[in-house]
Amino acid sequence: MKVLLLFAAVLSLSFAGVDMSAVQTTEVQTSFNPTSDWQVFGNYEGITVEYKQEKIVHSGRNALFVFFKVTNTNTETKTFNFTRAFYRNDVCWNCKRLDHQENNFSLTLAPNESVEGSATNKENALMLFDRFTKLVPGMTDDELTNVVFSNVTVQ
Repeated sequence: MKVLLLFAAVLSLSFAGVDMSAVQTTEVQTSFNPTSDWQVFGNYEGITVEYKQEKIVHSGRNALFVFFKVTNTNTETKTFNFTRAFYRNDVCWNCKRLDHQENNFSLTLAPNESVEGSATNKENALMLFDRFTKLVPGMTDDELTNVVFSNVTVQ
């Protein structure tokens, strides 16, 4: 069943013009539907990734951000490496630049340590801009519709 679902996702994205050779989800990643509560995004060899959506003031305007929390459930220190693709209105915005440094992240966590993005911890690996809550002339209503982690390694 998982293979069939993965095949359907790959097939549907290929018709959207997205280069799936660079963006491949893992079997452990869940669907993307942010809420105000932490929910599991994926589990990767003892590393749990959760996410939530939160309204904060950004550049003087109310905006929605998606924050990530990464927890090492292992009994030893681990480094979590990943590439992150993100989609706005179901179109991948950075798929042609996934090899660039700004889309590749590395977090080292001690046993049972968690790090999380927030309005006060805006580390790039732990947050993504979703959208402004009120548009002014000249702004688009693009919103974050999906996030995909690929090239995941746990060392």
